[in-house]
Amino acid sequence: MTMERNTAHEETLKDVGFTIFEEIYELGFFGWQPGFMPGDVTLDNLKSAKHIVECVDEDQMPPEIVETEKLNANLPTRFLTLPPQEHANRFPYNKFDIASLYVAKAKRGVDLDTVDFMFGGSTLEFLANKKNPEKPGAFYAAVLVPSTNIVMVKKVDDYIQNYADPGFQFSRLVTGRRFEDVEYVDYMFEHMQTIQMDGHKVFFKGESDAIHKPDGGTCVPVETKANNPWFWGTKVMFQLISNGSSLMIHGKKGRGGYLNHVRPYTLKEMCETSTKDVSISSLEQNLRDCLNTLRDAKESVLADGSVHVIHFANNEMQLRKYQGKDQEKIALFPNEEVCKELFESD
Repeated sequence: MTMERNTAHEETLKDVGFTIFEEIYELGFFGWQPGFMPGDVTLDNLKSAKHIVECVDEDQMPPEIVETEKLNANLPTRFLTLPPQEHANRFPYNKFDIASLYVAKAKRGVDLDTVDFMFGGSTLEFLANKKNPEKPGAFYAAVLVPSTNIVMVKKVDDYIQNYADPGFQFSRLVTGRRFEDVEYVDYMFEHMQTIQMDGHKVFFKGESDAIHKPDGGTCVPVETKANNPWFWGTKVMFQLISNGSSLMIHGKKGRGGYLNHVRPYTLKEMCETSTKDVSISSLEQNLRDCLNTLRDAKESVLADGSVHVIHFANNEMQLRKYQGKDQEKIALFPNEEVCKELFESD
């Protein structure tokens, strides 16, 4: 697959009032196989690009969703209490961002010299609202990707991912599996795209739950959610934009741990709902402010490759050099030699 213009998303976002998302190019999916990474390899001691390359399957895609009518025909049903299926939020189960850039360059034809920024799935929400994370110990980091001139902004947080939780049970149900199926994490699916934003080219990568084929051929990313819409705010909308999703499948939960109903939301519906009480122009101005601040920091405080914590005070972005003792927490990439070797790989 090569880059393809996603005019449908561009038009949807313009229709609801956004002007900052200019040119969107679809880069497709790939599979990440963490089990192929040797058990003693960390980002700190990774010595060869081959370890990254061997974990990548450029042709893999997420599972396809089941029609909502078929799902609702078997509801209500109760979520299960399952034995934990846990993985720490660490490499290789997280922080494999470098693999996305490798696939984008080597397999999708992206010229990394033209890319200004790299954002994860929650970065737009963070920058557009200029709101610091509430969870103690969690923060957004800004750092230059080694051997490139790309600034990555990524949420850094330590937690245990439990694939037995209801949200993951719901994702399995939506893709034709059972609540109780074990998530072996043989494949973790990533979606990629670039978006031109106010003169800056941003590379977006994010986990993809599922796909659907609205025209019988093209595979489009789908988000799945089983949490309370009361907590969505603009978060889910920006997730859909960041992940290139035109559809979100929501599971409505009831008392007693029951799943009562499944409903699809389009990207347009999510945008219209999420911005009823929020000014789109204010969100966009915040994004412009942040992009310009990060652009300037690229040539100053970020130039030495050090990790900086992004903090908002009085509606202004501040960049503070990470002073914590936990260096593993901010090990976001292999060393520069490995990154250079990787980007020269086919």
